[in-house]
Amino acid sequence: MYRLSRVAVEFRGEMCDALTRPKSGPAKDAFEWDRVLLKRARGRGFSIQYCFRPGHIMVVHDCLKRCLQELHVLPQAAEMLRRLLPRAAASGLIPRSIESPFPL
Repeated sequence: MYRLSRVAVEFRGEMCDALTRPKSGPAKDAFEWDRVLLKRARGRGFSIQYCFRPGHIMVVHDCLKRCLQELHVLPQAAEMLRRLLPRAAASGLIPRSIESPFPL
């Protein structure tokens, strides 16, 4: 779980850089950010399935979409982890984030 938290923090940093200092070209949507997170996690040896069932990456997509389109804030790394690992979150291994959201 610690290794996956490092992936989530790095992903959030990359996302912050991309959204606060945009380059030329179209901006990524929530599905493209999902693919980036999935690719990064798989590159570190995690077997997260990209499927349309509750409790999988689509739950993270919903979180990213809500943060980016409705709330206009960067998603919290802890919240992404809570959605990727719902059993660990339910048992209290992943606490809720205490940092305030970073507005875009």
